[in-house]
Amino acid sequence: MPRPIEVHKVAIESVSDASGLARLIDDGTFGADDVLAVIGKTEGNGGVNDYTRILADRAFRDVLLDRGSRGTDEVKQVPLVWSGGTDGVLSPHATIFASAPPGRYPRSDEPRVSVGVAMSEPIGVSLIRSSIQGDGRHGNFDAVVRLRPRPNFDGQGDHLSFCAFDTRTMQWTPVTPIIADGRPIEGITGTPALVQSTFGTVGNYEMLVPAGSELRHYWRNNDDPNFA
Repeated sequence: MPRPIEVHKVAIESVSDASGLARLIDDGTFGADDVLAVIGKTEGNGGVNDYTRILADRAFRDVLLDRGSRGTDEVKQVPLVWSGGTDGVLSPHATIFASAPPGRYPRSDEPRVSVGVAMSEPIGVSLIRSSIQGDGRHGNFDAVVRLRPRPNFDGQGDHLSFCAFDTRTMQWTPVTPIIADGRPIEGITGTPALVQSTFGTVGNYEMLVPAGSELRHYWRNNDDPNFA
């Protein structure tokens, strides 16, 4: 019988703070190896230069490594999903999904929440050197990654995500889904082509994506300050 699932929300007091997760583990609320996934909101700007997601990801994975028995490769497979930007009334926080310790809850036929965890497999990538210079001298590396869900729960097929190597932090940003017109780019049947054009002041990104019998063209306005 699957173990019951608990959901806990903790505050993130600084960009690299994972003390809320550590406290729950140290108090015996659940074990480090019981953590299934984390969804969090960091205090950054939400743009491609938002390094707060990198710091939060590293801090939370370090806690799972230090307090659990899973190795580095296993901890890397734990889905940690971060969204940057806490304008207005939002505050940085993380929602933690974990299996409850054995014996905490009696067996019951009552309907309860179930959790499934899956990671997408990268099967193709397009990489460019951007004119956007994180360190003011060297261009960042920007990548579009074609991912294949395993298993494919919703039948939407391959989808696209984005990540960047920031030459200021010398770190890759987390791989995050590409959203176009409010929706993720799904149903991809081939590896996309990515270039930086001369449209705009900075130079827009242009992407050509195979999707069945058609080619889809997407572009990103790099003059938008969120992408600076």
